[in-house]
Amino acid sequence: SQAEIEAGCGLKSLGRLGGLGGRGGRGFAPRPLARQAISGHEYKLLRLVLLDPARVTRLPQDLPLSDSAEAHALRALINAFDDGTLHGGNLAMLNEHFRGTPQEAVLAKITGELVAEEVDETAEEAEFNDTLDGMRLASLTQEISALNKKAGNSGLNPAEELQRAQLLARKHKLQSSLRAIEPT
Repeated sequence: SQAEIEAGCGLKSLGRLGGLGGRGGRGFAPRPLARQAISGHEYKLLRLVLLDPARVTRLPQDLPLSDSAEAHALRALINAFDDGTLHGGNLAMLNEHFRGTPQEAVLAKITGELVAEEVDETAEEAEFNDTLDGMRLASLTQEISALNKKAGNSGLNPAEELQRAQLLARKHKLQSSLRAIEPT
């Protein structure tokens, strides 16, 4: 159980962390965090990284992230692995590392969700790869849209035209590779 895991690792109960617990102590589900302009991809990616923290090392340096709580937690995890303050570990170790930080609440919330789930590692690995591809595709689409909008308003200079053509080619290549691996 959650209590046994926490006791075994010498951790305080997640129910006592800020932002968790129920009303009047009766509920066990985390309270919802403010979700202003949150990316579903970032939530999924953070969840998948928490399931297997070694995945942090496979995240691309140019990973497009927003300003959501999940994105900040992903950046903090990436930085902790890059600077060597984290070398892996499990959910309890990650939560302990981020105790008292701005990332504590979102990590504890997702950890609480994960503890209650059964995990299919093969499906989770495929979802991790799909999520990264989805984030890359969304980022390319956003950059292309911004250039298209500028082209319609004030026109593009030659460098911007070239950039748009390169982005369109990258998007097409990514879409083609995704279609090639889709099951029929």
